[in-house]
Amino acid sequence: TATPEIYTEQIVGSVRCVQETDNDLNEQSNKEIGQLNDVIKQIQNGLAKEKLESETYMNLANQREQRNTELDKELERLRTVSYTHLRAHETPEHLVCRLLLEKK
Repeated sequence: TATPEIYTEQIVGSVRCVQETDNDLNEQSNKEIGQLNDVIKQIQNGLAKEKLESETYMNLANQREQRNTELDKELERLRTVSYTHLRAHETPEHLVCRLLLEKK
């Protein structure tokens, strides 16, 4: 026959088993949550790095475009023009100088 002590021992043992299992599951869950947090941090760091690299690239591209625009303006200013084009923009002072030089 079963005595109350045996039932008590079985119940207490079952409760201990459930508590230990619950503790193990909590510990395992905490480890998994920690691992997931680590993965999330790595992803966030990677995205931040990609964003920084993208911003750096865009800054460099903008600087390059600005420099190219400045170079284009400078080249436009320095391009060669025909003699006829120069004559079309000749002022009276230029005309006097040109005629004096041609006399020589």
